[in-house]
Amino acid sequence: MKLSMYTEFYKLLTLHGIAEAARMASISGFDSVEMLDIRGTGVISDVESAREARRILGDKGLSVSCFSLAIDLIPFDRYGNIVGECDNAVETAVRVAKIAKEMGSPYFHHTLVTNLRPDLHRLKPPYDDVFDILIDAAARIAGACNSMGLAVLYEPQGFYVNGSENFGRFYGEMKRLGYDVGVCGDMANTLFVDEPPIEFYRNFAGEFRHVHLKDYKCFGKEIVPDRKCLLSMDGRVYSETELGEGSVCFRECMKLLKSVGYEGAFSLEINQNGVDIAEDSRRIIKTVRDNY
Repeated sequence: MKLSMYTEFYKLLTLHGIAEAARMASISGFDSVEMLDIRGTGVISDVESAREARRILGDKGLSVSCFSLAIDLIPFDRYGNIVGECDNAVETAVRVAKIAKEMGSPYFHHTLVTNLRPDLHRLKPPYDDVFDILIDAAARIAGACNSMGLAVLYEPQGFYVNGSENFGRFYGEMKRLGYDVGVCGDMANTLFVDEPPIEFYRNFAGEFRHVHLKDYKCFGKEIVPDRKCLLSMDGRVYSETELGEGSVCFRECMKLLKSVGYEGAFSLEINQNGVDIAEDSRRIIKTVRDNY
């Protein structure tokens, strides 16, 4: 089983640099890390930095399991209007993909439209109206990545390309166009379009090349003042919780992954604020191993 440090690695990298982030990943029991870049502003900003980061990680026995980029391919304004072309986002993604390649990642995973607020999403055009725009931009990125030897991964995320139906339409078209693409099996994101994650797993687990582990507790439709909450399209309130204690059917999802022979990495997209990161990571890793 391959375990990757993800959310906390990004925080450590941003706050303390690659050497300390690598040290913590190693002592926490991970064999790899997942890199994250937000809109092209990552700490590892060029290929020379990437080479040095790869060396430092390698010295700690760590590889890069996946390189993720959070980005919006379509430039929307606050009112849901498209206010430009996708060129800048595509150029940013290709530039970051070159860094991913230099770091030895086999996969480049990027988002499509990142918005997580249902009220703002409702201002945007229907999925049908933006579908061809998304495909065109994603295809340009996939073509560039594939030419570098990188496979491109997509996860169910946001409100456009999420849930089995909408994700399947997008992913099926990218496959039909002949690109080397796969699925990042995020274990929670379909909750925000009110689809149980296990349904997405049943439909796409055979396409998974990488998995993001996390869990959310549902609080009905009442905001909890002392917790960071996110809303589903139907108004359900979710907040991050312990792996296996929320709404994602963690054990059932893991059982399904085992049944299809999944051999990729499990990446911890889990916030561990205010704890001993190394000790807590080893505890979570044990939970993952015990359920696979």
